[in-house]
Amino acid sequence: MRISQFRVWLTAGVLAAALPVGASAAPLVLFDGTFNNADWDYTNQSTGLMVTASAQALTGGNLDENRQTTVVHPPYAGAAGDLITLNINNTFQYDPGTHGAITNLQISFDVRTLSWQSTPGASGAFFMGLLEQGGNYYRTNADILSSASWSSFVLDASNASSWDLAGPANGAPNFSATGGPIRFGYRIGTRYICNSNDPAEPCAAIDGLVALDNFRVSVTGTPVPEPVTLVLLGTGLACVVARRRA
Repeated sequence: MRISQFRVWLTAGVLAAALPVGASAAPLVLFDGTFNNADWDYTNQSTGLMVTASAQALTGGNLDENRQTTVVHPPYAGAAGDLITLNINNTFQYDPGTHGAITNLQISFDVRTLSWQSTPGASGAFFMGLLEQGGNYYRTNADILSSASWSSFVLDASNASSWDLAGPANGAPNFSATGGPIRFGYRIGTRYICNSNDPAEPCAAIDGLVALDNFRVSVTGTPVPEPVTLVLLGTGLACVVARRRA
């Protein structure tokens, strides 16, 4: 009797191990080095007199195509304006409910300042990872300041604590299996601060152009069993119960 029960349990275990699962252990990867305008949703949250726009550029990247953002702020005494642009890729979506709770999330991209005229000491804009979930935006705690040469931003953002709210609600992203679909992108930010209140001697204007290239997101989730796996496991358990009763 004990040998027969063991064989049934072993058979059920082998079937479960051999069956496919709903989400592969291999990461799902988004890579964009072309940046077609139709593939990106752009939101401008800049304040004050800051003017900005983002679009694909066919040359000047860290190999050809890239996504460039203009940054313009006129000279003005006492003015303060924030550059805030949200760029979300709309071709890739990760759903924790389907692919499993996020266990590993890597974000990387290259940034560069192509031109920048401003007050002394300023050299470019700050780039951060960005995600959108349920209509809320979250940015990474870490960032990188663009400079005259290409620089790489690489971040392990696997924990929800790696992200700060970027609006409009409070809280953190939900990486568990109960979380909603997630889209990924990047955020650009910088601040124009003028210490002069004299219109006759205004602060210098900002006239800049920054670029991003080789955007990559890699997401790994906890495998989710297919219904057939659960059915066969249940069948194995039912056999054990029947055997015991016999």
